[in-house]
Amino acid sequence: MTLMSRDDILQRNLIDLDAAVSSGLANFHVIAEGGRFSSAPFSFLSGNVPILLMKSVMERLSVSDIGIFEVENSHIFYDATIMTENNIFFSEKINLSRDHCSQVLNWILSKTENVTVNYIPGLVCPLYGPGWPTWGHWLAEFLPRIFLLKQHGYDLSEIKFALPIQTPNFSRILIEKCGIKEDNICFFDHEKEVIKSDKILITTNMSNFGVMHPIFSGYVEWIRDLFYSNPDYSSPAKIYLKRTSKNPLRSLLNRENIEKIAEHHGYTMLDPNTMSIDQQVSAFRSATHIAGEYGSSLHSSIFSEKNPVIIALRGGDIDPGFLQNGISKECNQEIGYVFGDMDFNVGNGSFRINEDLFKISLNYADVIKNI
Repeated sequence: MTLMSRDDILQRNLIDLDAAVSSGLANFHVIAEGGRFSSAPFSFLSGNVPILLMKSVMERLSVSDIGIFEVENSHIFYDATIMTENNIFFSEKINLSRDHCSQVLNWILSKTENVTVNYIPGLVCPLYGPGWPTWGHWLAEFLPRIFLLKQHGYDLSEIKFALPIQTPNFSRILIEKCGIKEDNICFFDHEKEVIKSDKILITTNMSNFGVMHPIFSGYVEWIRDLFYSNPDYSSPAKIYLKRTSKNPLRSLLNRENIEKIAEHHGYTMLDPNTMSIDQQVSAFRSATHIAGEYGSSLHSSIFSEKNPVIIALRGGDIDPGFLQNGISKECNQEIGYVFGDMDFNVGNGSFRINEDLFKISLNYADVIKNI
C-alpha cells in the first residue's frame, strides 16, 4: 500500500491549468471555440428584482473555449482536484477555483494524516466535482463530459471513470444510460484515497453563470436520443416542481400558499425525488409550462421538446446563479422569474413570494403559450 501524507499534498504549488498548458505541464484540445454569447432573454420579471444581480447577468457574456485538459502522471483527490508531483491545478473552466482547491484541501486533510494511493493504468476521467451529489450538476456538468469525450473521438471503453463511493443511485443510472459500462467505473473514497493515473482527462464546463456555449444544444440532442426510450410519455402539460427537501438553504417561506395557487391555476404537483428517471423524462418531455423554486429540478427542462415556458421562483442572492437561462436559450424555451423578498431574520437565503404577483406571472405564462 502506498501512502501520501497530508503535508506532502499541502506543500504543492497551486497553478492555473491554462498556465500549466502554457508551460508544458498539461495539454488542452479545443473542441469548440469560445466567444460572447447571449443567454435566454427574460420573458418576464416580477417581484423585488435585484438590480445588481441583473447587472451581473448582463456583464457575463463570455464562455471560454470548450475542450479537454490532459494531465500525464497525475492524481485525482477530493472534489476531482488534479495533482502532479509538485503542483495542484485549479481552473474556473472546470469549476475548481483557486480558493476552492485551497480551502477544501485544508479542510479535508485536517481529518487525516495520510491518504491511500491507488494506481489505475491508462486514461482516467473524474466524473464528479463540486456539487456531485446534486441532480442539476449531473445534467449540466458531468454528463456533458461524456458527450465531449465522444465528440473528440475518444473510445469510452478505453477510459476509466472515477467516482466517489458515495455517488447517489440516480447518478449511476444516468451514467449507465449514457453508455458507460460498470467495468469502466472506478469507485473510490475520495476523502481518504487518491487515484494515480498515467493520464487524466477532464473537460471544461459549457457555461458561465447564465450563458451556455452553443455546443450545449448538441449535448441536448444527444442526451434526448439516449433517454427518450418510453414511447408512452403522456403527462400533464402544466407541472409544478415541489421542493420537499428539509435543507433550509434558499427556502420559500410561503411555499404551501404558492403551491395551492399553482394547483388552482391548473398545475400538477410533482416531486422529482419520488419519481424514477424515466418518469421524470416523460413528465418534462410533455410539459408546456414548468414552474417551481429555482434549483436542480428545473434543469430537467433539457428533456422538454415542446418549448415550454419556465416560471422560476427565487430570492435575490447571486447564488445559485442563472444557469437555467443558458439551458433555456439552447433548448428554445421561454423563461421568466418571480423574485421574492429576502427574510434576513430567518437567514439562509430564505425568501417570500408575493402571491398576487405569482398569480399575474402564471397568467402571463399562459399568454406566452397562447392559452
